[in-house]
Amino acid sequence: MSRRKFLKSGGLLTAGNSISALSSFLRNIIIARLISVEDFGIAAIFALTMLAVEVAGNISVDKIIIQDKNGDDEQLQSSGHAFIILRGLISGLILFLSANYIADFFNVPETTWAFQVLALISVIKGFMHLDFARFQREMNFLPIVIIETLPQIIVLLLSIPLTLWLKSYAAVVWLLLINAILYVSLSHIYANRKYSIRWRKSDITRMYKFGWPLLINGMLMLIILQGDKAIVGRAYSMEVLGWYSAAFILTLSPALIITKILSSMMLPWLANSKEDTQLFTERSMLAINYCLMSGLILSFFYSLIGTELIVFLFGVDYTDGGKVVALLAFMQFIRISKSGPILVAMSVGDTKNPMLSNSARGVAFIFAVLFAWYGVDVVSIIMIGLLGELAAFIISMELLLKKVNHKLIANYKPAIVCFISGLIIMLMDNVNILNDYFIWNKVIIFLMSLTLFFVSLKTMPNIKKNIKYFIFLKAS
Repeated sequence: MSRRKFLKSGGLLTAGNSISALSSFLRNIIIARLISVEDFGIAAIFALTMLAVEVAGNISVDKIIIQDKNGDDEQLQSSGHAFIILRGLISGLILFLSANYIADFFNVPETTWAFQVLALISVIKGFMHLDFARFQREMNFLPIVIIETLPQIIVLLLSIPLTLWLKSYAAVVWLLLINAILYVSLSHIYANRKYSIRWRKSDITRMYKFGWPLLINGMLMLIILQGDKAIVGRAYSMEVLGWYSAAFILTLSPALIITKILSSMMLPWLANSKEDTQLFTERSMLAINYCLMSGLILSFFYSLIGTELIVFLFGVDYTDGGKVVALLAFMQFIRISKSGPILVAMSVGDTKNPMLSNSARGVAFIFAVLFAWYGVDVVSIIMIGLLGELAAFIISMELLLKKVNHKLIANYKPAIVCFISGLIIMLMDNVNILNDYFIWNKVIIFLMSLTLFFVSLKTMPNIKKNIKYFIFLKAS
């Protein structure tokens, strides 16, 4: 693969994922501005439910098509279609039948109809075409960028009139349904192969063998990304969930963009070099360090202006969310950092690494549930999640060192420096050094962030060395 092609693919992915995430983010802001904080909390439950349904039974068929040496096999793709249809039908039926129980669990029985409508989304998405995954084998990301981006833009444009018309959480239900229909339609429009369905037992067995650790990891990721919201929604009020969700969305949206871009670019890049031990080690260290630096920049940014940003974007009704923005951003920083060793492990087919490392976050979720039961505040729930993310990062690194390459232990030093740097800036934001001088407080935090950024960069000579990789477009 030429460096020019790698850079072009990276630019396309960055643009596509950024537009998609920005559209989703703006849609959430529009909805938050046009409905009450309580209704926005209910809308967060809908998003949580759909993520849970999407994760259930997902053995990452698209990933095996991308990663497996026989992923281009048409029969394998047809078996993949058959599997996701069956999964969609079963998931949709379960959600429809359990709608009343879910609504009662969150103390919003009036929303039962909405959960029943959302069950259709799972069924609809089961009929997507998987050709977009096959294209990614050759670093052709244009189809998946269009499939994921265009529906988000259309739904964004529809969000204003629909929310003004319905003036409640009901708008979110119909927007989610429209998004699913557009996504599946575009997956067929931008496919080259004819859509076919076959069930070959050997293919399903291979998918299951590859995907069961990713299935468990997906469930753990659901707990990681949305578990805290479920706790807040159940243990506190819809109003608290509303401002917490705003702060969470504000920090999670860019974190997901970063993680998705790094994953889409780095996974095939790493997999293509796994036969060359030295090259693979160099790329692995580089991938881990890029994840660390990306997360650190995100944490610095929200420590600097996160509180002001949530009020500016969502409105004064969400002011309480400003108290937890920096802490949530620091948690996202650790989560992005964790994606580094997980990507390296997955590039050599080790799908157990994310499953085992994220189990630590699952344990933290259990502790968070217990603490919420005893009436602790929201900040304590976030702190428990943060410690769980840190434990997951350490476990992922240790598993990687044992199974892949012990030389990657060199990445511990920059990780420690980055984590301490992010912690210092987050604490500085909370301490408010100069009480009566808001601007000077921000100036001090900015200068300190800049200093610690370069200190952290100093521990990563491979990043400075490989900046040329993205500047000079010569054949590798």
